Amino acid sequence: MSTVDEIGSTAASPSARSAPGANSGFMARIARVFSFDTSVYPEVAAAPATGQAIVVVSVAATLSGGVASLVLFFFVVPGALVFLAVQALLVMLVTRLFGGHPAAFIEWYRALGFAQAPLVVGLVPLLGWIVAPFYSAAAQVTAISRVARLSTGMAFLALLLTWLPFFLAGLLFALVAGVALLGVLGLAST
Repeated sequence: MSTVDEIGSTAASPSARSAPGANSGFMARIARVFSFDTSVYPEVAAAPATGQAIVVVSVAATLSGGVASLVLFFFVVPGALVFLAVQALLVMLVTRLFGGHPAAFIEWYRALGFAQAPLVVGLVPLLGWIVAPFYSAAAQVTAISRVARLSTGMAFLALLLTWLPFFLAGLLFALVAGVALLGVLGLAST
């Protein structure tokens, strides 16, 4: 039996969701992210799945970089979790400015955490490194669209706006590091 939930998608009835074998287990949710099942994002946003979201981000951050990031596990995972927290805060603010559904920070943290799952495609040499960021971005747009109840275009714009501070910070870091490197090498003009 299915019903139409408050977001407008067809979802299993409450009794079907709680039945054994329902699609709410951790691995089932991951599979639903990979298959672009849009109902997974409001579900994980509302469910107490923060620990699961942290596991997804940790595994995706570690595996997306391949074997080298296994060595850097203690640097990569905390950075990814901080990135996710800042991104969740920015998405929460931007979607509210766009008139989206006012989801709480922890709901954004969980939904965007699950949207990081496609980054494990980065394990595939060369092609995975190209596909994984776009696959994850598409999952993030879907998460934003479903949780904030915005159109796909508005969700895409929200994602771009939340990436802007990270891009600018990375650009500033590269500029400072480049100038410092030139100074160390004695190539900087005085």
